[in-house]
Amino acid sequence: MLNYTTNSSHPLRQLRLNQLTEILAGGVYIERNDKLCHVDTIDWRDIVRDPQAEIVVKNNGKSCPPCHESCGGKCWGPGPGDCQTHNFVTDHTSCVRNCPRDKIEVEKNGMKMCEPCGGLCPKACEGTGSGSRFQTVDSSNIGKFVNCTKILGNLDFLITGPKGDPWHNIPALDPEKLNVFQTVREITGYLNIQSWPPHMHNFSVFSNLTTIGGRSLYNRGFSLLIMKNVNVTSLGLRSLKEVSAGRIYISANKQLCYHHSLNWTRLLRGPKEGRLDIKHNRPKKECVAEGRVCDPLCSSGGCWGPGPGQCLSCRNYSRGGSCVTQCNFLNGYCGKLQLMYRSCILRSSLVPFILQ
Repeated sequence: MLNYTTNSSHPLRQLRLNQLTEILAGGVYIERNDKLCHVDTIDWRDIVRDPQAEIVVKNNGKSCPPCHESCGGKCWGPGPGDCQTHNFVTDHTSCVRNCPRDKIEVEKNGMKMCEPCGGLCPKACEGTGSGSRFQTVDSSNIGKFVNCTKILGNLDFLITGPKGDPWHNIPALDPEKLNVFQTVREITGYLNIQSWPPHMHNFSVFSNLTTIGGRSLYNRGFSLLIMKNVNVTSLGLRSLKEVSAGRIYISANKQLCYHHSLNWTRLLRGPKEGRLDIKHNRPKKECVAEGRVCDPLCSSGGCWGPGPGQCLSCRNYSRGGSCVTQCNFLNGYCGKLQLMYRSCILRSSLVPFILQ
């Protein structure tokens, strides 16, 4: 109030609180600022959280320029960047507080708007272990991982998960519910698997996991730890492309094959020396004798398990996540693009690709 005197050449003309979206407690009193413009256009009730709080905005500037046409009559100043709809996003032609569940918020030309996700919308979820109230994935918390694409922190699978914890009245975990992790693409911390349902012979529920960040590490610096899973025969981490930091420990998985073939260093970012500790699993000669080896369509980079869909990379070409000898002309385009990317490009996606 009273931010103006007749002898002053620098009166208060604009508040410019363009990013102000919430006043959590208390009200608003703006009065007798003779040159102050636009404060009466602001929807203060949308900003003030206490419905009983007093809002007084009166006797301020009179001869003021209008809000920019894009602001819908609510602004902190006359420019297009001074609109109050900054704390909202646009969905079609409507202003909304949050995007619908099937859309994601993006920013284009300085404006926030809702666009379809083009699949599962990104969803970040808190993990287990250090810093979390949950020490392992179990039947009491498995539901909180529904539709998660990114795990903030770690994922631990300890014996009290699959088998339950009678001391805390937590029943055994239904193995089918582990499929909830099919949507996870990134774990920012570590992945620690020390107990797994006996009838599940791989970790294919993580078949879409691409990155283990290693921002937090387990025990002696491990970002991927898989041990004492006696019935696991293959890893099944077919999409894993990067272990950003930390060590890899894979030990005492008595039936585990295929891991001998993997060029693990291709996954590691940063220094590689001393980061691999892989031992006491199924001997390579026994795996070979039983035919537990990579598909011929896999490259020398190795594989995560049996079949052409488990290759780290392909000897020839890739189509739909599986290795093939050549591209079928009816299903994929054959030409320079195929040779460049070593991948069959679906005809339906070829036209926009060429137009780019």
